[in-house]
Amino acid sequence: MPSFSRLSGYAFIFCVIPALPLVLMLELTNRFDSVGWWYTVLSASTIALPFALFVSGVLTFIARQFPAYGFNVLRFTCACAATAFTLFAVWSLLWMFSSASLACLACDCSYSLFAVEPRCRQPTVALLTCIGSVGAAVWAGVVAIRSKK
Repeated sequence: MPSFSRLSGYAFIFCVIPALPLVLMLELTNRFDSVGWWYTVLSASTIALPFALFVSGVLTFIARQFPAYGFNVLRFTCACAATAFTLFAVWSLLWMFSSASLACLACDCSYSLFAVEPRCRQPTVALLTCIGSVGAAVWAGVVAIRSKK
């Protein structure tokens, strides 16, 4: 079973990807003011950190209490994460196409990660979320396959 710090790193990466669209939606609904793309990423990281620590803490606790089942729990968790990230990648791809068509009027069909208006950043963030989700799904699948008893 990997150490707590390694599990925390895995969990942080797995939690920050779904947090990005959540933060962008909060910006679009004017729950807080948008300062720039770095603020979006920082806010997503702030949301993801407690969840990542919780998930890695639970996995470490299970592995210490039941050492014979530690790798099975890791394998099952990573297989579930790979499935969830595959579905999330499909959703992000559909979100990218939808937001690109909706933002075309407001942004003159020019989308940028560094745009001032959050709506103009939305297709780019959706594309990056899709790419990150595919990467996380592949990574979780590889960890699930390689984890041995």
